[in-house]
Amino acid sequence: MLPISMRFVGAAAASVLAIGCVVSATAQEVAGSATVTARPMSSKLVPVTQVMLDGAAKDAKNWIHSNGNYDQTRFYPGALINATNVGKLKPAFVFQTAVLESMETAPIVVNGVMFLTTSFNHVYAIDATTGEEYWHCKHKLGPIITVCCGNNNRGVAVSEGKLFMGTIDAKLVARDAKTGKQLWETQIAGPEKGYAETMVPAVVE
Repeated sequence: MLPISMRFVGAAAASVLAIGCVVSATAQEVAGSATVTARPMSSKLVPVTQVMLDGAAKDAKNWIHSNGNYDQTRFYPGALINATNVGKLKPAFVFQTAVLESMETAPIVVNGVMFLTTSFNHVYAIDATTGEEYWHCKHKLGPIITVCCGNNNRGVAVSEGKLFMGTIDAKLVARDAKTGKQLWETQIAGPEKGYAETMVPAVVE
């Protein structure tokens, strides 16, 4: 049972899954209806340490691995939501991304700041309580020869104040978690391989 995902209702409008050769995010982006930057980054955001990553399976406050912990169990240890009150859950907010495409992201949450990605490698930081946006960045894609499973992204890894994302043009990108500023990128495979969009980064030591 994942209250994080329950609260994140209507995060993106799912549309037709685009699978093809060279792709462009431009035609999939909306104008004027996406949530926009509204506030400075929360002072509660802290760098995620290796100790936090190691202990994530028992951390009911945060969700700092895409699958919950290094064992990939997807189990949430919190007890706030249970069999007696689950029926009272209701949407806390609706956040509209700028991309009308499929969304296969497991959001990362650090002290109330949620990081999520969309198809075509857009990255957002939002307030997990109100849905207000802190920042939004999009990776400038190079030519994509082959797309395996749609133009999806599977989320980011977080460590020491950085976010790490695999892209559909087969790059690994690091961004500053507070600002979204790109710190570096590196080519990790040929974009013609067609499997880069299925990867979720993981940080160990």
